[in-house]
Amino acid sequence: MYFSIIARTVEATEKMMAADGQTFIASISVRYTFDPSKADNDHLGEMANIAMGQSAERLLREKVTRAALYGLRNQINLFNSNELMRGQIYTQLEKGVRCYLLRAFTGLGIMMEGSDSIIVKSLEPSPELMEEIRLQNWPN
Repeated sequence: MYFSIIARTVEATEKMMAADGQTFIASISVRYTFDPSKADNDHLGEMANIAMGQSAERLLREKVTRAALYGLRNQINLFNSNELMRGQIYTQLEKGVRCYLLRAFTGLGIMMEGSDSIIVKSLEPSPELMEEIRLQNWPN
């Protein structure tokens, strides 16, 4: 069986919590390639089974999406809401997610190549946080 080694992209959005308990809606995009022949001996069987299965695309997409959201959630949880709302944080979040994904996928044949392979597309205060901010700024 032949498995096409091409760049694939997953995008995901999820509500995530900052260090101070405030919630944000975050979106991330991850471009990756999967080459089962690059899997190490410990993971070769698992990755070959994924590549040869009829659900290979779905399984890869789910695996990368879960890991990307987990990595982003962990990064966002390192900062408080004021830091996240300043908007100068995207590059730092992307670097943290990239480091996590590289560790998580070591030996699996899943690679993120290039500094632009992981992009935090948006990071917005949740509607609940926006309402709280609005109420705090409401004239007494």
